[in-house]
Amino acid sequence: MAIGGDLAEKELTIEGLIKAKGFEEALVFLTEENLKIIVSVAELTEQDVVKILNIAMGETDLDADNIKIMKKILEMFVNPRGGFDIIIL
Repeated sequence: MAIGGDLAEKELTIEGLIKAKGFEEALVFLTEENLKIIVSVAELTEQDVVKILNIAMGETDLDADNIKIMKKILEMFVNPRGGFDIIIL
């Protein structure tokens, strides 16, 4: 399936459109076959998914089955030597 245009450019466009919808942060990983989107939100609602999916499908030729939308998970662990370790999953 040909998406057309430069993939990196398309990623930046999708990220910008998602941020314009009010999401603080978005990471987009696009290949010819699929699209993965990670957004920074406390809770990813069905309404959020629909907004993001509409953007993704409007900017690519991908079907919804080939688009994965996830929220960024931030984990904080107490370091035995003191302080905290933060891991972004």
